[in-house]
Amino acid sequence: MFKEISAIINFTNDEQNRMISPKLIYNDAFLLRLIMYWFLNQQHFIVNSDIDRKICKAFQSIENARYYTNATIETPFKVRVKGEKDSLAEPSTTVSGVVGHFTVLYGKKKERLALLSDAKQFIVLETSMSKPLRKGTKRFKRYHQIARDISCMVQTLSHLDNKFIDYLGLFVIAPKQTLKLESFKTFTYKQNIEELIEERVNVYGDEKKQFLDLFKRLFQRIDVDCISFEDVIRYIKKNDGDYGERLIQFYHNCLRYHGLEVESIL
Repeated sequence: MFKEISAIINFTNDEQNRMISPKLIYNDAFLLRLIMYWFLNQQHFIVNSDIDRKICKAFQSIENARYYTNATIETPFKVRVKGEKDSLAEPSTTVSGVVGHFTVLYGKKKERLALLSDAKQFIVLETSMSKPLRKGTKRFKRYHQIARDISCMVQTLSHLDNKFIDYLGLFVIAPKQTLKLESFKTFTYKQNIEELIEERVNVYGDEKKQFLDLFKRLFQRIDVDCISFEDVIRYIKKNDGDYGERLIQFYHNCLRYHGLEVESIL
């Protein structure tokens, strides 16, 4: 049925005959997949600036690492007694994408990521087109999306014998105009993240003190930063003009359908 699915997608640009909303195709999720696909198939990379190095840290796979989108990573704050309500617990978080050495465990509701025993890379990617980063959970209003992601990364790493792997990072990717929103600056500030996770652990209980110790040692190794889609696409175009031009066209459609200003990408 892939042929038929492709035909349905091709109708998207035909306003009179389209069967699905263009936003189901032209969005940050599919844009991320297109960027991942390029990095997956690219053998050589031109790197001549700090932003180039940051982009490669976020997207370049190391030693046959893989890519995956909409992966769930395990929370450290689970329900402590199975079958009972726990007001201090929270569900695992689902992130936009992951680059690294892992397997995916397919459950009935979610697809949970587990790192391989010899993993060397674990990069988490969060994307947005026009929305701010998500605020806290129902009970913990200040405990925002990026702090949750980091705590889940540490929990996932805690299962490894070698927890201090070489390539660690969390990168937030969004249009330049969206990155100007306050949440992108505040939520990726490492001191803010550290304070929130310490507060979350203290409320949850003493059984997480060991987790907090591991977090403090690991967090200094985890890069946390924002990158604009414009910079990523510009980098791809520098390496691969044809793919870059097609990606620009797709990106401009994403901006239009999400009510954002279309800006030139040189």
